[in-house]
Amino acid sequence: MTTLASERAEVRNTSTTVEYNKILHHENESRSNRKIKYVVNPNYRAGVNSISIPARSEYESVGEPLDNTNVDRMWERITPKNGKDVEAWDRITDKTEIERILLRWQQLHFLQANETPLTDAEWLEQFEDPTFQEEVVHGTYHPPSYLHPTTRDILLHFKREPQVQEIDFSTTFDDFKNFVKSIISFLQSK
Repeated sequence: MTTLASERAEVRNTSTTVEYNKILHHENESRSNRKIKYVVNPNYRAGVNSISIPARSEYESVGEPLDNTNVDRMWERITPKNGKDVEAWDRITDKTEIERILLRWQQLHFLQANETPLTDAEWLEQFEDPTFQEEVVHGTYHPPSYLHPTTRDILLHFKREPQVQEIDFSTTFDDFKNFVKSIISFLQSK
């Protein structure tokens, strides 16, 4: 594989490490796709007929009966390490139960972006407020304590250094799109 990476690096004028990582990534993707094909069984087109979920033994019991088909609890158990630390699995074959689990899992998965900080309507409105912008830029804004520490740090990092002078500049979205298009066509012509 190192030889192949070296050859590709020479042809593409990149480093061997970059090409080696690309090959490794491609191989991992291929291996993953082969596993998916094996599990889904491409010769049988009846849809998903079973799923694996962490067994009851994978959860810490607190004395109450444990429902290991509870997707919210399953999500908390699997997501920290992407299920790689789960050793025991149960197979679910009941069609109704599979549908319920998959729908809830997909709901949790696809709604993760809703928890992205600073993207709700309230924050977007606040970002458009010139007073808020001035407070952030001049360092007088104090982020609320409920924000994640990293998000608070980002807002504090927006403070302009005292020696930086403001440049009077404005553009429209259409002008910006045209600028990006011209840059892309310039780069493609090279």
